[in-house]
Order: sequence, then C-alpha cells, then structure tokens
Amino acid sequence: MPPVEAPFLCLWLLRSWFGVWLVAVDFVLEEQATLLLMDSFSLSLSHDAQGVCDRGLLGFIR
Repeated sequence: MPPVEAPFLCLWLLRSWFGVWLVAVDFVLEEQATLLLMDSFSLSLSHDAQGVCDRGLLGFIR
C-alpha cells in the first residue's frame, strides 16, 4: 500500500466506526424516548381511568 493511502484509509475506518457508533446511540436514544412516551401515555391513561372510576363511584353513591 502506498504511504499516501494510509491516512485516507485511517480516516475512512474512523468515519465508518463513528457512523456505526452514531447509529447505535440514535437507536438507544430512540428506544428510551419511546419507552418514556409509552410510560407517560400509560400514566395519563391510568390517571384518566382513575378519574372516571372516581366520578362513577361518586355518582353511584349519590
């Protein structure tokens, strides 16, 4: 291999490794965001359901 290609090969390997690392980080962050969104959605649903049950029970008691 000519000595001129060595820096380009090194840069290419570094760039490809960095690209794989970024994809992995993006995947992990996306998974975390999805889990957080699902948690907050389920919390709001359970809170709404609790409110409906409370109103239903209060209405039934009255």
